Amino acid sequence: MMESVVASILELTNQSLYMLTAVNDFDRFVPHFMAPVNISWGGNNRTTLLRIPNSPKANKRIEFRLPSSNAAPELVIIFLLTATLEGLKIKKAYKKIYGSAYDKQYGLTPLLANLIEAKKCFRFIEIIANYTS
Repeated sequence: MMESVVASILELTNQSLYMLTAVNDFDRFVPHFMAPVNISWGGNNRTTLLRIPNSPKANKRIEFRLPSSNAAPELVIIFLLTATLEGLKIKKAYKKIYGSAYDKQYGLTPLLANLIEAKKCFRFIEIIANYTS
């Protein structure tokens, strides 16, 4: 189940414009600075978009490393809840990254590079509509 939720969050990430709302929000996505630059997940891996740290079951968590500091927390929560619901419907998984997610060998999909790209890809509102109507 966790794999499907992770897959859903990763699938929907580039459709979620409201987590990166300013031009400067994209500046931190630079390889080799421990910031995510692609659609990926790993354990104790700060190069991935999602981290699921190796921790006791009682402390298990998903760290979502995309939203900027000026993102509206309630919209990020809506995104994560909706992605979780979508994940429960699909049975898909992404491979866990054990090395650096910056390595080209993984062939990972890059995060959107700027606000213009983010606006073009924004489709998340259509998915939310499935749960609010």
